[in-house]
Amino acid sequence: APMVKTQSIDEKVTPEKFTPPGQVIFAYDGRKESMFALKQFCYVFPELTRLETNIVHMREDESDIIPDLDYAEEYTGCHFDNLNFQKQHFNPKKYFAAWTSEEKNLMVVSGSFSRSGISAILDKSFAEDMIHDHRYPVFIAHTV
Repeated sequence: APMVKTQSIDEKVTPEKFTPPGQVIFAYDGRKESMFALKQFCYVFPELTRLETNIVHMREDESDIIPDLDYAEEYTGCHFDNLNFQKQHFNPKKYFAAWTSEEKNLMVVSGSFSRSGISAILDKSFAEDMIHDHRYPVFIAHTV
């Protein structure tokens, strides 16, 4: 049987030098996966809902519209103490790492990005790049 090299989960998703987060950034795209991630984060880390929280919609376009903003504001307004919504006009796959490079004690939250098997083989996901960088903890909620 061929030898399979495995890597523990701790090595893959935990930054080497962990400091508790002082700020949370939600990668929000308006889809149900984003709202699921918001809800799960509140359930799992209620103490972190007091931190500065930035809900960021990133898309390379000219529009300032954030999808389903009313629904997101209604839910988050009940759960977060220090909340900001913002729209960034860039492709997150290309520029997210540079955009967050100056931030300290950051935690990133994202919904799962469902893609076809072929897409997953040909192109790394936005979340995969965040995890690979090992600069901050990443919370990804995956719907069933």
